Amino acid sequence: MAAEELDTEILTLLEAFQLVGARVGLFLPSFHVKGLITRIGETLVTLEGVEVISNDSGEAIESPNQMSVKINDILSVSDAQEAEEPE
Repeated sequence: MAAEELDTEILTLLEAFQLVGARVGLFLPSFHVKGLITRIGETLVTLEGVEVISNDSGEAIESPNQMSVKINDILSVSDAQEAEEPE
């Protein structure tokens, strides 16, 4: 799947989660978070009420209550209930 197709598919999922007001799990290359989507921009998605599930980046996540991430950095999108750290 081409990167542009993947971004379009991820954007569609993000919009659906925002529409129903459901918490979402986002998997990024070095961390995994859950939160409520408050804004979807052209290149960024903003979450509030962020819960960091895992952080392999080695860096502290500065403002865990609100975070914006690049849409093209998102590897996958999940229902927040299913987005728990594997044991």
